[in-house]
Amino acid sequence: MSIRVDPRGEHLHLVMPRRVALAEGFAFAEREKDWIAESLEGMAPPHPFVDGAEIPLLGEARTIRHRPESKGGVWLEE
Repeated sequence: MSIRVDPRGEHLHLVMPRRVALAEGFAFAEREKDWIAESLEGMAPPHPFVDGAEIPLLGEARTIRHRPESKGGVWLEE
């Protein structure tokens, strides 16, 4: 069995073989509750994806700018 934390920290995924009872899976998750808590605490807080927000990108803070008049997707400006 294994537990995976969703990269956004919104969900936990308990992966278990078909032959394992659900109660055993829940018991496994209960035994791993400290690891789960540490994993969630270590995650970066979510960043709003809105105009003017700063997000980390390749180790640097970048500002999101919405330009509805521009076409062609996303680009990086200095």
